[in-house]
Amino acid sequence: MSLPGPRRTADEQGRPERAAPAGAVRERVFHNAAAAVAARAATGVFQVLATLTLARCLGEQEWGLYGYLLASLDIFAVLTNLGLDVVGIRLMAVGAWRPRAVVKHLLLLKTALCIAGLAGLGVVSLVVPRLAEHRGLLALLGLALLPISLLSSVTVRFQTEHRMERLIPAQFAAGALYLLAVHAGSALGLRLPGFVALFAAFQLLTYLLTVVVSRRTWPPSGARDAGEALDRALFLTILRQSIPVGGAMIMVVTYSRLGVFLLERFQGLEAVGQYYIALKISEPLLAIAGALAMSAYPVFSRLAERGAATELRRRVLRYSLGSAAVSGAVAALFTVFSAPLLRAIKPEYAAAAGALTALGWATACMFQNQLSTAAINAFGRFHLNSVFAALNLCTYLVGSLLLVRSLGATGAGLATLCTEGVNAVVQIAAVSVLLRRLETAATAAPTS
Repeated sequence: MSLPGPRRTADEQGRPERAAPAGAVRERVFHNAAAAVAARAATGVFQVLATLTLARCLGEQEWGLYGYLLASLDIFAVLTNLGLDVVGIRLMAVGAWRPRAVVKHLLLLKTALCIAGLAGLGVVSLVVPRLAEHRGLLALLGLALLPISLLSSVTVRFQTEHRMERLIPAQFAAGALYLLAVHAGSALGLRLPGFVALFAAFQLLTYLLTVVVSRRTWPPSGARDAGEALDRALFLTILRQSIPVGGAMIMVVTYSRLGVFLLERFQGLEAVGQYYIALKISEPLLAIAGALAMSAYPVFSRLAERGAATELRRRVLRYSLGSAAVSGAVAALFTVFSAPLLRAIKPEYAAAAGALTALGWATACMFQNQLSTAAINAFGRFHLNSVFAALNLCTYLVGSLLLVRSLGATGAGLATLCTEGVNAVVQIAAVSVLLRRLETAATAAPTS
């Protein structure tokens, strides 16, 4: 049965779609993953350098407050995202609706969610004592909520079409300007409010530059067609499928930021500062994982839709082994050099060496989990990831309550490592079951 909405049987120029050879598809996945990594690295490297500058300039107390505020913003950022982009990529990958229509509907839904998110952020800033003390800073960060949310929807078309290299110039320019601004602010003696304003301005600039690139590479068609009109069926399809995805994302971000909130509660902002510097240093490895997973996701979706079980299994295994090699090597480097690296930033951060080591290995597990999540979503089994996210939240809550109070930042890192390790085993088992069922269905199909 075909999905509702205008079926895309040809590309935007009217040419018929053709099945690409396996080698060509594999090359596009790695090319797009490399481009996505480059696009994220264009801002990621600059952001890491800016982060190190900020951590050195602000010191543990103010840096801890900055991390606490950003962790709060992250919760609302995922609420405004609600898994809409994941659903949008799959709908475009399997040809369910025209890309222009999907992106337009995503942006409209995101805008409505951002308005609600800003209202919720204002309410929370009045209720939570720590946030109430700094509601002005939180309001500044709130200005970044809309561009952060809309940016990911602008890029879904580039992800689906494996054209992430087009975003490199825009993200490189925004990242370079942000780093220069942070260095200039540090030299001028800027304090936390000024750096928060720079962060919000950087998010807005990145979004605007990406929109410019998108419009130049994907101009309006001129004629009003199915890709231009609002479609109630498309709205409902996106919302219905995004609810389990969004639920999973909310639980994942909640547990990943729970360590910050527990550290603030039990150990104070200095411990938050130690943990947050370790978290920000380990995040670039996760960005690589996300780039590979999102590049593989459209291909996984097409293979699952066609019932190509053997090819899908081969790709999942190949990408998993490659990610294990890369992430394991980086985690080993963190293990060896975490203490000297943190000491070089500022001696007071050396206490976060244990947290950085634990987070390095936890991120290696996250690398695999991102791929497993992409494979599960490719089958349209979005609800499974919600179940796994709930398991993660429970596992982390138990681990952090046992470890954070006594071990501080290191305890938060160990709780994350335990959670991601358990999740890796569970998700690999789930992907294996789904692949086995697909193989059985493909074998039985000719005789049915």
